[in-house]
Amino acid sequence: MPLRPALILALCAACAAAHGCIDSELIGRLCQTDCAPPASGPSPAGKGCDAGECAGAGGADSPTNDAGCIERSYVLTRKRLDVYLLLDNSASLLLSWPAILDGLSAFFDDPESRGIGVGLQLFGAACEPEAYATPRVPIAPLPNNATALRNALPPLPVESTSTLPALRGAITHARQWASTHPDTDTVVLLVTDALPAECDPVDYTQQLTQLAQDALQGTPSIRTFVVGIGAFEAATQIALAGGTDPITSATEAMKDRILEGLRSMRTNAQPCSYTWPEDLPNQPKTITYQTPQNEAQPLIQHPGPQDCQDQQQAYYLETNTTPNQLTTCPYTCQTLSTNTQLKLRTTCNAN
Repeated sequence: MPLRPALILALCAACAAAHGCIDSELIGRLCQTDCAPPASGPSPAGKGCDAGECAGAGGADSPTNDAGCIERSYVLTRKRLDVYLLLDNSASLLLSWPAILDGLSAFFDDPESRGIGVGLQLFGAACEPEAYATPRVPIAPLPNNATALRNALPPLPVESTSTLPALRGAITHARQWASTHPDTDTVVLLVTDALPAECDPVDYTQQLTQLAQDALQGTPSIRTFVVGIGAFEAATQIALAGGTDPITSATEAMKDRILEGLRSMRTNAQPCSYTWPEDLPNQPKTITYQTPQNEAQPLIQHPGPQDCQDQQQAYYLETNTTPNQLTTCPYTCQTLSTNTQLKLRTTCNAN
């Protein structure tokens, strides 16, 4: 005779109290739950879960002590880096074009680029920013998007250059994308030799610098990375105004220099933030990550970025974002690989 729901719940609670949720296989059979951890949110105990973090009927975590305190475990995933690539398609880049294509293709295929979102737009003679606010190839993760990106690259550059409207349109798209994809960190990557065309004003360098600065200080904040081809002196000013370091590629060994610059951009642009769960109980919390030696490394919580110190594994919370997010201090961010997950655990005591 099948067990009634009330009896099932009573058996679940009794087993949890008696065994501390260790006998998750029995609980799973009685409560009809699966101990495999979900993609996000609290992880139940048992197969692939920690003892003491089991899920009862309906998916809610089971009480772990007489006071009804609940201990939960969350997996925090780093925000994805999304890059809107704005590539100069002017004839002045004719001699450099093979090296540019080879460098970009190598970056798309680089195993370290896996999971990064990349979209593409070329800029040439059009003087309207709207022409560059819609990507030729929409932002999507590598390596799946690599073929579409390569197919969209012309064999030869044949147009003129309109850097200012192009960057304005690219920042517009990046900001719209970031607003609708809060789980990503979106940046603009400008690749150009920046020789101005007829629709760029005389003071185009000053206006480009101001545009990059406004994008950085706006909401959401958009950083501008610049790969300057040849003797593009304005690259330094634009990049610094956009919150990044300039990347220049001389004519010698240009493919390698471009690939090196793209890798540097990838390292420096990598987000240090993780989405913070919205339903956390007001309990003590611990944050850890798994080291290459398979050890749980705890992180210290600081009030803000000003408290970060060298050689210290730490983080701080940003509550002025939607959703709130955990941001690791620079030393920790550089220590963790792109795909490293953090584990957040709520506990029932301060010890």
